[in-house]
Amino acid sequence: MRNLKKKLLFLVLFILVGFASLQIPFNNLIGSSVSFTLFDFFGPIAGAFLGPFFGIISVFSVMFTNNLIKDVPWTQGTIIRLFPTLFAVYYFAAINKKQSSKWILAVPVLAIIAFLAHPIGRQVPYYALMFWLIPLIAYRFKNNL
Repeated sequence: MRNLKKKLLFLVLFILVGFASLQIPFNNLIGSSVSFTLFDFFGPIAGAFLGPFFGIISVFSVMFTNNLIKDVPWTQGTIIRLFPTLFAVYYFAAINKKQSSKWILAVPVLAIIAFLAHPIGRQVPYYALMFWLIPLIAYRFKNNL
């Protein structure tokens, strides 16, 4: 029961800090009005602290609330942008366990391949490498995370 209270407190704090960090643009994507935010960089670690269920709930809550407040339409792009972050939360929760399976590495590898298979993705391969090499490297050093 005490552990659940701690997780719920961290969940609320993470949502508040996450929402604030979602408002801080960090890096604009070339050729787009979209930018990475501070939340994109620290959001996925919620899984390591909260576990997969509460971690995904916290990140989804932050992004969903942000889209409601800013009146962002739920387009394909909005939904597609949500999935990598939610996967990253699950990923960091899963590799935090001692018995994590190597099958979890299939998602980042397939994401790199899919990104580079698209004609526009081939023009900016460094985005796929920057974004999807992180989980591969993190898996290698998971005992030190």
